[in-house]
Amino acid sequence: MTDWNRETIRTSLRQWLEEDIGTGDVTTMGTIPLDHRSKGIIHVKDNGVVAGLDVAGEVFALIDPALKYTKLSEDGPTRIADTRKTTPGHRLLEKYAVRVGGGYNHRFGLYDAVMIKDNHIKAAGGITAAVSAARQAIPHTMKIEVEVESFEQLQEALQARADIIMLDNMSVDRMTEAVRIIRNSAPHILIEASGNVTLETVKAIAETGVDVISAGRLTYSVQALDISLDLNERKEAGA
Repeated sequence: MTDWNRETIRTSLRQWLEEDIGTGDVTTMGTIPLDHRSKGIIHVKDNGVVAGLDVAGEVFALIDPALKYTKLSEDGPTRIADTRKTTPGHRLLEKYAVRVGGGYNHRFGLYDAVMIKDNHIKAAGGITAAVSAARQAIPHTMKIEVEVESFEQLQEALQARADIIMLDNMSVDRMTEAVRIIRNSAPHILIEASGNVTLETVKAIAETGVDVISAGRLTYSVQALDISLDLNERKEAGA
């Protein structure tokens, strides 16, 4: 949350706490010693998408600044994005279909974002050189994404200050470690996972903590629906 958002939310939280607690929680005050300390965990009892973890932290801080609150998750689901692997001439329609289906669009073409991949790295003489050259050639508003396949490349991408890091064809264990390294050293960097994404693997990949999972099969493996046009027939909506 931004600072102004935090203050606005704190004002509301104080009002809500006052509405419920009033002059004090008589049950707690009457049954639990003042010096008592406990450790608890908030369980989610139903399927859903978590939202408001930072707000929960603000509630605890307002009640007692000495309370320790640790998030074991993050707000939101991992985004599932498409790639440039679309049918020639059909890109706008296929990317529209991805959005309708609940997915997100990656870059639309080679022109709207920098994505430094293995061949760029080889030709430029390394990730550092490639990122440096790209920064000099693009507007300051354009993002630079770097594809990495090893921890050595990951460290170089971090030092080169890439805006987005793509973890390409990594195992779940290596991806988990890569996410940990990035979050500890540059938490603002967006993390993307790509390669071998299937319905069977996507949940485990999402649980590594990446921000985006891109899958070309969203467009290149699509199956056409069996649709027919029948004249002089009328069906109710949904039939």
